[in-house]
Amino acid sequence: MSEEFLTGLITGVLATTIGFGLTMLWDLWKLHREDRRKTTAVLLAIAHELKENLEKVNLPTKLLQNESLLAKLRDLSLTASHLNEGMSSRQIYRDTSSNNTAFGQNMRGRNTTLITEMDELSKGIDGVIVGLAQLSSSSEQRDQQQT
Repeated sequence: MSEEFLTGLITGVLATTIGFGLTMLWDLWKLHREDRRKTTAVLLAIAHELKENLEKVNLPTKLLQNESLLAKLRDLSLTASHLNEGMSSRQIYRDTSSNNTAFGQNMRGRNTTLITEMDELSKGIDGVIVGLAQLSSSSEQRDQQQT
């Protein structure tokens, strides 16, 4: 092999490696830029939806200022959603697994879990009702004092 051939080969391999590396860097930069644009677009859409939803709901200012009560309402919503999914899952299991040898034991276990969750949800609802009643009575007292 001649010296010119080796020089050409090394130069070609080096140029190809540099080109490949620059192409990868360019693609990574484009991907990062595109990902940033998508994230920004999603966040703007979420912010817009939240703003619209708050305008539609029109919650009283007093309720919006009571963060602990709002947190309880959120937790109740999540608990109710989880309970609904559990009941749906139980019904699907009941409809599809009646030939299972451990069917009765599994149903009792599912029923016990659901009843426990229902009791917790009921207690949570009672607590929120008390909190809303206190919020309402404090608003009524303030209105009576102003008149």
